[in-house]
Amino acid sequence: MVEPARASQDRQHLASADHVEDDVPLLLRLRDGDDTALSELHERHVRAVYLLARSKLDSASDAEEVTQDAFLLLWRKCRRVDLAGTSCLPWLLTTANYLALNVQRASRRRTQRVTTALSEDDLASPREVDAEAARNMELEQVRRIVAALPQIDQDVFRLCMVEGLSYKQAAHHLRTSHSAVRNRLSRVRGALRKQMDR
Repeated sequence: MVEPARASQDRQHLASADHVEDDVPLLLRLRDGDDTALSELHERHVRAVYLLARSKLDSASDAEEVTQDAFLLLWRKCRRVDLAGTSCLPWLLTTANYLALNVQRASRRRTQRVTTALSEDDLASPREVDAEAARNMELEQVRRIVAALPQIDQDVFRLCMVEGLSYKQAAHHLRTSHSAVRNRLSRVRGALRKQMDR
């Protein structure tokens, strides 16, 4: 994912960017069912999302999971995402922040076994807490549905939708064809939408 030693350099790069990426065409393609659009968005924004998650969490693996979940939610909610401008990055960063706060709270509950008062910086409005809970419920539902699929479909979903690999890269990894990956992923997405819309 992102080397911790490169975090400072990455922050400088993000701070010095003199333009904002126009993600509207990619979001429209994603809404039309073009899975490669998610891969492109992932490649474009994964470093920034990971850096935010890592700044909130002590564990690199937790930060990676939060990053993956943020992109998974973008895919799941792409038809309802309302951009403030032309970039998906603010939405992704806000989502990753909420997910990271949830991981922090869960960690405190596990280690302290009692609910502790959150610092003022961590306090979220009731609306934010509700939205966070809804996101986490949807993620858990996606995980359950995917876990019930054949292993090859789980692998295709993980490589393309979570890790952001292209069809070609996933096909190479799985030793199968580009069209087989595309067809399997299309069926997986259809199954997810059908079961989650019930």
